[in-house]
Amino acid sequence: MLVILGAQQVLPIQPPGTVAAFFGMAVPGRAPGEWSHACVLSTTDPTGDLEPILASERREPQHPSFFVAEALAPALGAVARPGSPPRARSLVFSNAVAGREEEFNSWYSDRHVHDVLKTPGYLTAQRFRLLDHPRLRPSPWRYLAIYEIALGWYEAAVAETAGRSGTPLMPISEAAQRPMSAHYTPQV
Repeated sequence: MLVILGAQQVLPIQPPGTVAAFFGMAVPGRAPGEWSHACVLSTTDPTGDLEPILASERREPQHPSFFVAEALAPALGAVARPGSPPRARSLVFSNAVAGREEEFNSWYSDRHVHDVLKTPGYLTAQRFRLLDHPRLRPSPWRYLAIYEIALGWYEAAVAETAGRSGTPLMPISEAAQRPMSAHYTPQV
């Protein structure tokens, strides 16, 4: 999978063998300014030929951020079907505390994503490991979780998650560093 986040429409060329899974615009105040647009591409080989996209890469302030990711497990929850209502996406980038990677991954995969999916409005969750690629700048994060949220429930769902975080309904592991998230609604 390839995630591209940028300050403008971020996909100059869609390479063969990819499917555009999502195009979105940032929810105001819920993404870094340089990541106002998002594109998620599904690929069969996450480390495959990215040259068509990377050839357009520019070292300017408007330069998009590229993340190559491999799924750690299949998506959990209600996967969208044709005709499903629109969904917002929450992209959560995270790291484990040094030396506590196994504890972090166990908590995140076995507990946290399930706690989030119990929040009304959250529909799916999937975790990814971010991979290094020789043509890309190293990512400051090692993990990505993508949550789909029913668009009509978005504000209430995000507020409820914030209220549950760190409580018995959604405990936070001491093995987790503070994450960085960005939220997007579908681009029409």
